Order: sequence, then structure tokens, then C-alpha cells
Amino acid sequence: MPLSLPADRALALARSIHTLRNLWLHIRCCGSATIPLRIIARAGTLADTLMVLRCKQCGASPRMAMLIDEPAQATRRPYGGTESWQLIVMGEEEPDPVSAVRLAVVKG
Repeated sequence: MPLSLPADRALALARSIHTLRNLWLHIRCCGSATIPLRIIARAGTLADTLMVLRCKQCGASPRMAMLIDEPAQATRRPYGGTESWQLIVMGEEEPDPVSAVRLAVVKG
């Protein structure tokens, strides 16, 4: 765990990949992937890294990128588990499809 986790999106984007090396980057677009930042052999900031990421399926920038402190956080645990640190650094978190259906049923 880094000595201090970035408090907000702007601070996280300005940090170097080296100082975030104990975190994971969870990205979503046409699919999803969780990448440990320690394997990204790149100098520069998190913002620099996000600028070059592309979806393998559509070729666009990811719709959402989130820093997480453990890879298990990338998949939601609806029945409990420990709370982990996470910070969305690009895009918005998409609603859980099951929750969206429940919400539509309640509203409808």
C-alpha cells in the first residue's frame, strides 16, 4: 500500500506511475481488465498512461478507469466483504446491470 493514497482524481492523475506502483488500474470499455501498475514500465504520470490506453475491441480510449488497492475490488461483492479503497480517475462508474433492472422495476 502506498504511504498516502491520492485523495481525488486530480491528485491521482498528477502522480507518477512509480508512486502508484502498489495499486491496480481497472479499466472498462467493450470489456474490462485489471492491470497491476507495477508492470507498466513507463515513466510519467497516470494521466500520461491513460492517454495511450486503447480498447482491444473498438480501439477507443476506455470509458472508465479506476484505481483500486486490490484486484478483488474490480468485481463487486454483493454479499459483503471488506471495503477497499477505489478512485475513479477517468469516466464514470457504470451502474450494475442487476441494480439497473431492479431500479426500473421499482420505478415502473
